[in-house]
Amino acid sequence: MAPSVHSQHAFPDGTTTTRLLADPPQKAHAVHFYETPDALFEKVARFVGSGLESGDRVIMVATASHRDSIAERLDPALVSRALATKQLAVLDAHEVLDAITVGETVDQNLFHRLLDRVVAELRGGIPDARVRAYGEMVDVLWRAGRSSAALRLEEVWGEAIERHDFSLLCAYEIAHFYGEANIAGLTAVCDRHTHLVGPYAASEEALPAIHDDASVEERIRSLETELRHRRGLEAALRKALHDRSRVEAELRDSVCREREARTKAEQNDAFKEQFIAILGHDLRNPLNTILTTARLMIMRGELAADSSRRLDRVVVSGVRMQRMIEQILDVTSDRLDDGIHIAVDPAQDVAALAATVVDEARAANPRSTIELVVDGPCTATADGQRIEQVLRTLVGNALAHGDASRPVRVLVAGRADTLSVEVHNFGPPIDVEEGAFLFEPLKRSRKSKGRSDGLGLGLYIAQRIANAHGGTLDVDTSAERGTTFRLTFPRTRR
Repeated sequence: MAPSVHSQHAFPDGTTTTRLLADPPQKAHAVHFYETPDALFEKVARFVGSGLESGDRVIMVATASHRDSIAERLDPALVSRALATKQLAVLDAHEVLDAITVGETVDQNLFHRLLDRVVAELRGGIPDARVRAYGEMVDVLWRAGRSSAALRLEEVWGEAIERHDFSLLCAYEIAHFYGEANIAGLTAVCDRHTHLVGPYAASEEALPAIHDDASVEERIRSLETELRHRRGLEAALRKALHDRSRVEAELRDSVCREREARTKAEQNDAFKEQFIAILGHDLRNPLNTILTTARLMIMRGELAADSSRRLDRVVVSGVRMQRMIEQILDVTSDRLDDGIHIAVDPAQDVAALAATVVDEARAANPRSTIELVVDGPCTATADGQRIEQVLRTLVGNALAHGDASRPVRVLVAGRADTLSVEVHNFGPPIDVEEGAFLFEPLKRSRKSKGRSDGLGLGLYIAQRIANAHGGTLDVDTSAERGTTFRLTFPRTRR
């Protein structure tokens, strides 16, 4: 199996990446195949920086953006001193290419004249001064699709190395050589260099030294291994992207189906609520007729005593049914019309409403004690019928769930800006499980005592009435204090 660039195989001169960048062999013509610009900048900065620190003369031929990125990785003071003492020559890759190219061909005479002048200035009369150079003009040419010109420039660089006795680091982006069709180009590039620095080469790895008598396979086997690895990664990436596209398409279809199902469910819900509203409204008329007839028969004494008692039960049940229908109509109105509708009186006496409700409750529950306390002015802008509805719900709940041996207390308190009504009873507190859905519709306590007079809508409607008045309905409950429902709302509407 051919070794990858990670191999510790000992190549003829034993050169490592660290040595090549810090102290390159004389007349070394190395090529760095880089995967990302950052990898290139890091290695070139080490190559240039170590040369400046060791006193070598350095030539850097790079594009403007690459020059800036490489400079950011160098000691600014070191670079400034090197430029001032002409230890460092920085050239623009595009400008040099323009100066040495005739048509599509690199002119070796123009190149040598330019490089002769640069090297002479750097050596400053010291002919044996060490020189190292970094050049990326070949990468610029290869990017532009001018591979023949790039290979010709590599040959001219090789002539210059022999002529001036210096070391050179070139660079190519490895992506240029992906795919079987580009292996020939990779081979040609490798033929013109003495050392390879691959994308994954670590600092202490032995670098492959390329010799003219080596076979093509030996010269590029490490990079071919990398390319095979890249092709595998590319195939895996294409598959992952395809799978992702398929999953996204399935997700979009699922979202569309869910949206359609939700729309249909909303339409069905709206239809059911409208149907219930119509049914409740239509049931109310025949029920009113039944109640009116039964009450009239009781008032006229048309039946015997036993029959009258049975008719009384009909009326009581009819009233319970009437209350359920009204609750259903309130809920459907709240959901279909975006809230409970109220008709406010600017000077509604809430204390009087409370007294009416308490009197009715005392009459219906003669064995229970119900106290009414009024504190302060109790007129407010409110819908009297709706406030009575809230009070009946709260007092009825207190009687149903409280300790029958202890009083139910109703407190109406008026303050400067607000009015509150509290209904308190002693007895077992509301447990946590029940409290979680206390104000939700169609939820009733499974621990409720006796028969319910509603559908589990009373507290939900009461809270919505409180909200319609700009107020709140809260509950406080404990074994020691008992349970208190508190209705609070502004005395005047803004």
